[in-house]
Amino acid sequence: MKKSFLLLSLFCLAIAFRLEGQNYLWQSILSKSSYSQIEDTPEGIFVVGDGSLFFVDKKNYPNKNKELTEVSSLLIDRKMGLSDSQIASIRYSRTTSSLIIYYLSGNIDILNLQGEVRNVPAIYENLRLTDKTISHILPNEEKTYLVGGFGISKMDLARGVIDATYFIGKKVLNIAFRDTSIYALLPDNKLYIGSEKNNLQDPSNWRLITLPTLGADFISLALNGEELLLLDSKGRLYTLALSSLESANLQPLFIKEKVTSIVSTSNALLIIAEKELSLRDREQNNRVLVSEEAPILNLSNNVEVETFWYSTSHFIAALSTTGGAATTVQKLHLDKNAPWDNNYFYSLFENNRFYTVGGGRGSDRHWLPGTIKIFEDSRWTNITPQDVSPQSNSFFNDMVCIAIDPTDKNHYMVSSWGEGLFEFRNNAYVAHYSMHNSPLLSAAPDKDFADHLVRVSSLAFDKKGGLWMAQGSVRENILYRTKEGEWYKYYHPTLINVNSFGETHLMSNGDVWITIARRGDAQKGILVLNNGGTLDNTGDDKMLYIPQFMDRTGKSIATQTIFTLQQDRNGMLWLGTDKGPLVVSNPLGILRNPNASPIASRPVGGKEPNLFYVLDNIPIVTIAVDNINNKWMGTDGGGLYLLSADGTEILEHFTTSNSPLLSDKIRTLNLDPNSGLLYITTPVGLMTYQTGNRASTKESMSAIHVYPNPVRPEDTDKVSITGLTVGMEIKVTDSYGNLLHSSMATGTEVSFPARRASGERFSSGIYVVMIYDPKTKNSELVRFAVIE
Repeated sequence: MKKSFLLLSLFCLAIAFRLEGQNYLWQSILSKSSYSQIEDTPEGIFVVGDGSLFFVDKKNYPNKNKELTEVSSLLIDRKMGLSDSQIASIRYSRTTSSLIIYYLSGNIDILNLQGEVRNVPAIYENLRLTDKTISHILPNEEKTYLVGGFGISKMDLARGVIDATYFIGKKVLNIAFRDTSIYALLPDNKLYIGSEKNNLQDPSNWRLITLPTLGADFISLALNGEELLLLDSKGRLYTLALSSLESANLQPLFIKEKVTSIVSTSNALLIIAEKELSLRDREQNNRVLVSEEAPILNLSNNVEVETFWYSTSHFIAALSTTGGAATTVQKLHLDKNAPWDNNYFYSLFENNRFYTVGGGRGSDRHWLPGTIKIFEDSRWTNITPQDVSPQSNSFFNDMVCIAIDPTDKNHYMVSSWGEGLFEFRNNAYVAHYSMHNSPLLSAAPDKDFADHLVRVSSLAFDKKGGLWMAQGSVRENILYRTKEGEWYKYYHPTLINVNSFGETHLMSNGDVWITIARRGDAQKGILVLNNGGTLDNTGDDKMLYIPQFMDRTGKSIATQTIFTLQQDRNGMLWLGTDKGPLVVSNPLGILRNPNASPIASRPVGGKEPNLFYVLDNIPIVTIAVDNINNKWMGTDGGGLYLLSADGTEILEHFTTSNSPLLSDKIRTLNLDPNSGLLYITTPVGLMTYQTGNRASTKESMSAIHVYPNPVRPEDTDKVSITGLTVGMEIKVTDSYGNLLHSSMATGTEVSFPARRASGERFSSGIYVVMIYDPKTKNSELVRFAVIE
């Protein structure tokens, strides 16, 4: 396998220059698997992999080679200027030299080859449109037609506006063009024909032809000369002469494989049938162009030229049709140093490694492919069902937790919401624990599929190498497995057959705290237990179920769900709940007096008389504590918060509207204490944020910069210094050494007004920023200019 290296094109340079200020602190880390969309442009190839957009520079693959070649790629995301995440479809317009990007949300971006992005939010913002799914994007000269659950929208690319919508609010499956006529296929085998010479927003200007039902509904259509081709939901293809549309005399077209897509060109029809790409010419002759080992997913819009691109689940390829013969002249796959997928359910950071599992659960299982993704030393290790199932002779789905053995950093356990417990060492499968070879039980032991309902979660190793875990929908639902392989069971009578437990946190005194994730409509709360360190003596076991905490006045804090728990650097336990954050100041003493009401407090912000509970009624689903004891809090829809050490002050609030954050729904947060890097998982994928809580180096000091630089007359007064670490001392002087600003960094960025104490704006000249890190004694000088 060959490697080639990224050489920046004008497009790459243009898009890179969009980065400014705080955007440098964010990085999206997204999967490059399953190339569902591909577009060829003069600058390079755009590829959509797992909902994310990547660009492959043409300088990356200068020599045509049939051998599969790995190439570098540039991720284009919200940090680069895109308006949204999770791309549903792309199409390139040769007329306007721009890429149309349609998102699952209905949002639209137009990206030109100068790196400029124009957002068209008309469909996204239209609350009357309940179905915003896209079926097809069809550029037609300077107009582009968007076809989907919302109807047919005609968009002017030059102006970035939607001029008209036909069949508004109705689902349209596909359209085809012939001169000024549009052929539109709707559900229930309805074919409409209209001329753009007429006002097609008027339904009366469309002619309806009801097609016969031949065992399955039609889902797509395409024109090929004097014939109309129709594809049904069973993958069968039919042809209908345009001269006899009214008769609806459909003729079956034999294709060996199941047809998945049909694409019309100016002189032929291209047919994708599973792993085969065929051509049907104007004389209605069929021939196979290429057969692949992997399913063919998409064709570039640039199929009018002699060489065009197609994508499969594993690679992208260029097909040359020069001289009438079809030859694959290039096969590429994107650099695989990336996470296998964008599914994240649980994660942790230990031993300088970021671990995460992909899966899911609800009240029942989701049957999502299980993945283990590990990031260390800038490299990804991916463990998938293909790596585990053949050895374990078991499904490997719905992974929900991972725990690392403190006595052996290369040994870890992973739990499944259906297949029990899996053991790994050195990233290789070791063992599978199920209802057949361990005390683990099925939630439905009498069912034929009982061994697929062995629900295990809430893993945590103790310092001896013993493993705590919880089971869903069984009686004895708390289990402990010693390092030597002996099993012990516990249960609380109130929590028998609880559907699922959540996170587990072990205290220094041996207390085990376990949250309750699902319990029907009943109160969830938290379970605390301690076996006294004597596994065979149950007489010293202590167990306390806490449905709700009390405040110091004795009033119940009416939480329904405790999602997460994290101990800070002062030993306090922070709980993320549906009511916001709670703090247990003395968690080690919770079992000393089990008859007393457990006390928690809620952080209070503001000043008398305007006091308020911080993040009141905002669901906190994950918490990370940084090196200076500040609290990072992820929410279920409200973005990412940074609270002060005592939780009384909101220092930062990041959302998709004010930052490159991938989603306002945060799943997990994990902090690398050495680098200060915060790992943020979301339903859309993974990203990192440089918090600044790290030790500075000469290299990191040299990366500090000022923006805007220069400060021009049209710029605001705000000048920002970015790339800082917490605690750095900042001084700004003019060229004569007069002190203009002095402060200390509380994050990665410090801003100050470009005005003197008198209120006068800085005059033209060069200004000096002096940065000093008292922790490492490193210092740096940065200069910026002001132009009047």
